[in-house]
Amino acid sequence: TPMRTDDRLDTPSDSAGPPAALATVDVGSGGSGLEVPVATTRSARASRDLSRSPRPSLSKRVGTQLLAIFEFDQVLTTCEVGFCDDAEDAARAVFGGPVRHAQLAEFLTGLKEREVWLAVVSRNSPRLIKDILRAAGLRRLFRWVYGYDDLQRRGDLKSALIGHELLQRKELPAYDVIAVFDDAESCEDVHTLGVKVVRIEHSGGMGWTEFDKVRDWVLAHEVLKSEKLALPPGSAVTSCLSSPAGSQIGSRRHSLSDHDEVQ
Repeated sequence: TPMRTDDRLDTPSDSAGPPAALATVDVGSGGSGLEVPVATTRSARASRDLSRSPRPSLSKRVGTQLLAIFEFDQVLTTCEVGFCDDAEDAARAVFGGPVRHAQLAEFLTGLKEREVWLAVVSRNSPRLIKDILRAAGLRRLFRWVYGYDDLQRRGDLKSALIGHELLQRKELPAYDVIAVFDDAESCEDVHTLGVKVVRIEHSGGMGWTEFDKVRDWVLAHEVLKSEKLALPPGSAVTSCLSSPAGSQIGSRRHSLSDHDEVQ
């Protein structure tokens, strides 16, 4: 059966700041709701269609596989997400309202159309993450969701989890992986793997600036990998783009084990 995956794609930004002004909304029931920021964005931004640009098939065209990793809280969402009674109510609020939700979904779908694999690596509850993503219609886009329990088994280090579960098990070179986090500790930790790291330095989750950085990285890989295949072995470009030792793409790379099933 085909896997359900999640994709994220950035678009050109006109400003370096957060994409929206923030308000708050209280969700939940019984007076113990969750107060979260809600993004409001300009209508001009809402009208931008990220999915209409040409999207060559990355893995089929150049024979490589890219992976984008995202934190859940304050990256995919606009706030820290805690326990909630109703995932559907929470999903309507934690992604910043309908406009940002649509932009995020379009960004992720754009990545999926380019055959970029998507994963969540977070210290939040994996069940909560999956429930809210599913209620928001986004779960099918993500190939893997790793949460608190998974990190605890790896010493609470995102670098250890990513290095073992994704780089080693999926046979992905660090060069072909990008990660988006909002805290300096995670960024510094994961950067030690050689992964490209994007840090969100404002509140309200991912915005146009971060979308741009991820998409530019994907497009650069498409160009460079295509040029690599077009050049004779031993050329300067092919040498600098070669995967690290032991990270060659094997036949297992594009197959899924039972552990990889989206649940």
